[in-house]
Amino acid sequence: MQSPAEGDVTAATRQELRAAGVERGAVGQLVLALARRIDGGASENGSALASLAKEFRASLGVVMTGAEPADDPIDELRRQRELKRRGPARGGA
Repeated sequence: MQSPAEGDVTAATRQELRAAGVERGAVGQLVLALARRIDGGASENGSALASLAKEFRASLGVVMTGAEPADDPIDELRRQRELKRRGPARGGA
C-alpha cells in the first residue's frame, strides 16, 4: 500500500522488497532510500539523477538476487595492471 508521501518508484520498490522478504534488511533500506531520492528528483540535476538510478539498479539487483555487484571496470583494469606488473607467477616447490 502506497503512503501519501511515497512516490511511484518508492512504492513499487517497497512492494518488490516486501514480496521478496528483504525490505527490512540493510540493503533493502538502502534501496528504499535511493528510491525516495529518485522520486524527489526535482532537486537533482540530470547527472546526479542518472547516478542515483544506476546505483539503485545495482543495489536492487544485489538485494533481490543475493549476488555481489560486478566490479567496476576501472577496478578490473587496475587489478589486471597490477597482476601484469608483478609478472608471471613462479611455480615450484
